[in-house]
Amino acid sequence: MFIFIAKERSFMKRWITVSALIFILIFSVRAKAEGVKPEVHFMDIGQSDCILIKGEKNYLIDTGLPRTQDKVIHYLDSKDIDNIEDIVITHYHDDHYGGLEKILSSKKVKRVILPKHQQNYRDYIFSYLKDKNTKIDYIDSSYSINEKDINLKVILPEKEDLDIENNNGIVMCGTIDSLKYAFMADAEKEREKDILKNKEISDCDIMKVGHHGLDTSSTEELVRAINPRVAVVTCDGDESPSESVINRIKGNKTEILRTDKLGSIIIRKGKKDKEVEIMTSKMIE
Repeated sequence: MFIFIAKERSFMKRWITVSALIFILIFSVRAKAEGVKPEVHFMDIGQSDCILIKGEKNYLIDTGLPRTQDKVIHYLDSKDIDNIEDIVITHYHDDHYGGLEKILSSKKVKRVILPKHQQNYRDYIFSYLKDKNTKIDYIDSSYSINEKDINLKVILPEKEDLDIENNNGIVMCGTIDSLKYAFMADAEKEREKDILKNKEISDCDIMKVGHHGLDTSSTEELVRAINPRVAVVTCDGDESPSESVINRIKGNKTEILRTDKLGSIIIRKGKKDKEVEIMTSKMIE
């Protein structure tokens, strides 16, 4: 009898242990599925842009300069980013497309989205992507990112600007985990006027300040219309940002976050409705 009970207890103990492990595994998988909280990462790579939208799928807006490509890869590695759904190149300046080759050779990228206007660098990038057998799409107004808790649309220029490439850039806006974002690329004042005229953008929680905070962009009218609670400036602290732009945004009672002062900046929704949670690499260090 003692042996039987001992065996029964041993079996029950094993069954409870196995059941507990199965429960832990199921709970872990479910927690992982439910716990993917979208974040936006503004990388500290000087006067250039590379923005990671991290969620159940990952997206990049621009890729930085050629000289910052190793820093971008290191950052992506540190966040365990191996797969990227789309890379959106906003326009054909090398501080936005310069890290593309290195990212493609280091990460699994499903697709690259390019502006469709004719440009010498477009042909160069297209040839390279073709050689790498990378899927390429030229953007149109129907492009959007619609994933769990991420809904972004594009604002395209009315016509090509033959003089100022910045005005041909892809502006993106929409919600990420119920926070409203405006990613202004390098859009300059004339492009901003068109956006305001067409009422394509309004109150946002977070604005990625156009053209690294230089005085070519971020007019008082635009800042008032977007009325951001937080403005992120991707800048080097030397050539950018312009003091006049910083003062203009401060005058709107907006919190300013600068990559030259804070390092890489991570933004996500806090626990309360419309609460903005901010982390910076210098805080983490």
